[in-house]
Amino acid sequence: MRTGSSTGCPSPGIASSVDALNYYCFTRADDGYTWTFLYNFTTRKYGWVRDILLTDNGSQAYCGF
Repeated sequence: MRTGSSTGCPSPGIASSVDALNYYCFTRADDGYTWTFLYNFTTRKYGWVRDILLTDNGSQAYCGF
C-alpha cells in the first residue's frame, strides 16, 4: 500500500492476500500502471495498490484523475 499512486510514495502499511479490502476507484499513473484506492479492514488503513498486485485486478470505477 502507498499514500499515492506511485512506488515513490510512502507506505502506510501492507495489504496481504488474507486481508479484507474495500475498493473505491482506480487511476492510471504516469508510469502507465493502474492503481486502486482502497481501505484495508484488517489494518484499518487507506492506501493505493498497483492493480497487477491484486488478484482481481482492482477497482472497475475510475477516480476521475
